[in-house]
Amino acid sequence: IQLSAWYHSIVSTVFTIFSRFSVYTFSFVLSLGIVTGLLWSTWHYTAIPKLAQDRVRIAMFALPAALIGGRVVYVLINWTYFQDNILEILQIWLGGLSWAGALAGGILSLPLAARGVGMPADMIADRLFPLTTSLIISTWIASWLTGHAYGVETQAWWGIPARDEWGIVATRWPTQLVGIIAALGIHWMVEQFQARKWLRTPGLAASFEIAGLCLTILVLTPFRADSIPRWHGAPLDSWASILFFCITAVLAVILFKRQQILNKPILTNNQDEN
Repeated sequence: IQLSAWYHSIVSTVFTIFSRFSVYTFSFVLSLGIVTGLLWSTWHYTAIPKLAQDRVRIAMFALPAALIGGRVVYVLINWTYFQDNILEILQIWLGGLSWAGALAGGILSLPLAARGVGMPADMIADRLFPLTTSLIISTWIASWLTGHAYGVETQAWWGIPARDEWGIVATRWPTQLVGIIAALGIHWMVEQFQARKWLRTPGLAASFEIAGLCLTILVLTPFRADSIPRWHGAPLDSWASILFFCITAVLAVILFKRQQILNKPILTNNQDEN
């Protein structure tokens, strides 16, 4: 009963169409994030329709996979509730997604997108960079509005008004706001690295962004006051962020080493002797 009340309490309506169809806050904000991310990904290439179309085609592979992955993991984590409410498993518009599942789904979609678009998977990951940032930011905003991932109460000057899952607004540690700022900061930093030609190898930009996201979640999780599933005493979000960070860190090192090898000048026999 408590889980049922919690699950339905985070569902809020933005507006109703024809007094019949409800548009929910989380779905609405996430949809805006998708549209913004697609526009962000393509506006540099409006003069080259082929490149813009490629980015949209890539997103058409990644977005459904991320949605399915996020929902599947969320349902598995909360199976105690969903086993008695089977029909609600497919009602994604009510909210309820796992960021780790969405990330895993997006990553697993890369080989399929590579075949569909005719582009290496590491290059595709970098093409999703603006869309990924937009989705991260919109998810934090949606969480802020629907009472999810809110911080512990505080009287410090940096506290911000935020609601919990029961609709109670209080001055809390700014977990969602810090998440938004961190996502923007990581995106700016990676863009600066790219501008300086430090991330020439495909896949490095995406690896840096995912690693930054994982570090953000790992740092913010202890300041959250909402109910978080745990495993061996630690929040599942912490375990997931550590796992993905380790994977992306190893991948980034491999890609960086590859970049150094590719950029290393080839010495002739005479040069080597000298």
